[in-house]
Amino acid sequence: MDFLNLYKTLRHYKEYSKIEFQRYQKKQAITEFNNKTGNFIYTTDIDLNSVKGSNIKIFEDSSIDSHTTIGMHTFIGCYTRVTKTNIGNYCSIANYVNIGDGEHPLETISTNSIFFNDNYDELTRRPCTIGNDVWIGVGSVIRRGVTIGDGAVIGANSFVNKDVLPFSIVAGSPAKVIRKRFTDDKIARIIKSNWWNFPLEDAKLKIEELKKEFQHIVVTTSNADLIQNL
Repeated sequence: MDFLNLYKTLRHYKEYSKIEFQRYQKKQAITEFNNKTGNFIYTTDIDLNSVKGSNIKIFEDSSIDSHTTIGMHTFIGCYTRVTKTNIGNYCSIANYVNIGDGEHPLETISTNSIFFNDNYDELTRRPCTIGNDVWIGVGSVIRRGVTIGDGAVIGANSFVNKDVLPFSIVAGSPAKVIRKRFTDDKIARIIKSNWWNFPLEDAKLKIEELKKEFQHIVVTTSNADLIQNL
């Protein structure tokens, strides 16, 4: 090996070692953060300031940018990418989901980002909002600027390009409403309970109260039907 090749090899090794050391430092910082806050962050591609609660699980190789916020008890799987998005509490986001990826403006003469003053701002002009207790299935894509309401469900491999109302189930490409999860009366009662803003044990109690309330509604309705049929 001549001197030039040896120099290139050593330089490459030095750069590789530097990157690996930085990765090691980030992992150490994340471990300390998890121990202090009660979270379970396993990806290194994240700004820890985005984590706004406890018991948040984010798995390997997911990417969370610094303009995103994530609420307590939310789960994010592997290989998921989130950009400039506010995510609520108790959400379940599967693997391979893309939320708020950059979009090139169509009204400009060229869509190439080489002509932008600030690539990030231009490509992510409209933030996304994911409500509380939202379930997003594997492989789904949520377009920039979309708001998904509390309690909504997004079917696997869906392309969501419009806002989704609370407690709606949508699926497809583009995503369309399949049905509501509950009746309007039940949805109103759940929203009024605000259970997702409570710590886990209190949230469990709130949910049990709602279950009993709904059972009472069913029994009362059944009795009323019985009386009418007499």
